Amino acid sequence: MLNCSLTNSVNFGSKIAPKTNSLQNQPPCLKTENVDTFISTQNTKSTPTFKGLFNWGINKQDKNGHTALMRAAITGDIKEVDKLIEAKANLNIKDKDGDTALMNAAAKGNNETVAQLIKAKADLNIQNKDGQTALVWAAGRGHNEIVARLIEAKANLNIKDKYGQTALMSAATKGRNEIVAQLIKAKADLNIQDKRGQTALMWATTGDYIEIVARLIKAKADFNIQDKDGYTALMLAAGRGRNGIVNQLIKAGVDLNIKNNYNGNALISAAAGGHSEIVARLIKEKVRLNVQTETGQTALTWAITICNKEIVEQLIKAKADLNIQDKKSPHFVMTKEPRTALMLADENGYKEIADKLRKAGAK
Repeated sequence: MLNCSLTNSVNFGSKIAPKTNSLQNQPPCLKTENVDTFISTQNTKSTPTFKGLFNWGINKQDKNGHTALMRAAITGDIKEVDKLIEAKANLNIKDKDGDTALMNAAAKGNNETVAQLIKAKADLNIQNKDGQTALVWAAGRGHNEIVARLIEAKANLNIKDKYGQTALMSAATKGRNEIVAQLIKAKADLNIQDKRGQTALMWATTGDYIEIVARLIKAKADFNIQDKDGYTALMLAAGRGRNGIVNQLIKAGVDLNIKNNYNGNALISAAAGGHSEIVARLIKEKVRLNVQTETGQTALTWAITICNKEIVEQLIKAKADLNIQDKKSPHFVMTKEPRTALMLADENGYKEIADKLRKAGAK
């Protein structure tokens, strides 16, 4: 009787193992709980083990859903990958995360293994449970050579993951400058928006990746696209204090006065964030100074709220309207009394700011 313990004493030679690869005809001892031990013996590079594996079910999966091919792809074992491809292993089986051998190899940066699987006609565009493809994995992990191979093999550049992100967004998010360049050259769509409405340019802005922003601008990415909250790349950059990126966007001709869903503009974002250099640049470029948000705040009242004296002085000097009344805030809803910038400064005890406002003619 065949020993079902799958120990080294078992003869996996072709004389004992069945000649068919059909799972229906396999002996009852080849259970899922045994396959982990069985598959792991592949790394011994034992020819009898591989003969047994081929005959006993080459596509059997372990508890993680990994096949022998996946294990070899993950470790970058070129010889074993060759053997398994030659033995007609299924290239496109998914593990428990939905990843294939190609995706696992791409994620691990195993360049030669990726080349083998591409040559063997593995499906380049399968998506895992998170919607990621081999290209998205490689782009996010910074594996330039693998990205190049997948592009050359005509992988779909614009597939979105479950968050709506593409390979280009993944690269831009993580600051992968060379990969962004590769994808731009390959004509990836620069203006796809994810589920939040954000583009690759917006993600690069958030991460303060100046070189990537420059590449995307040069490649004619739309820098005035708004996300689901109405924010543009300029607003995001202004709110986060990304001076260099703000300068790039202004130089490229960005619209300074687009309003978000809350009726705020880039100046309000910069003032609320306390970024005086950006406030100065926007004022120089003639941004609208007196925009009010849906809650009645202006750039000036935001500067007062965070007690930023420098920005208050900048806005006074630029001739911002000091006497705009706030008729939309919770304060007005409760009291029915409109509030001005000066009143806000007095209420908060910001005497120095209040004095500056009075001196400038605030009421």
